[in-house]
Amino acid sequence: MTGSFFLDTDILVDFFRRYGKAVIFVNVNFSRIILSSIVIAELYAGVKGESELTVLENFVSLFRILPVTSEIAKTR
Repeated sequence: MTGSFFLDTDILVDFFRRYGKAVIFVNVNFSRIILSSIVIAELYAGVKGESELTVLENFVSLFRILPVTSEIAKTR
């Protein structure tokens, strides 16, 4: 996982809201982004309607998703 980024939900919410810095960060680092299962759950909890659900499902499918384990939590 060296050189990879675990993104927090707030960055992805900003990305979906099209905030400049978040959009740039995600686009530039796209291939290095990893999402945790917790972030996925939080994003799904905020979905409003079928169109948002479809967008989120398509977006999430582009990334590697890892469960949160104590080993991963200790990774720097």
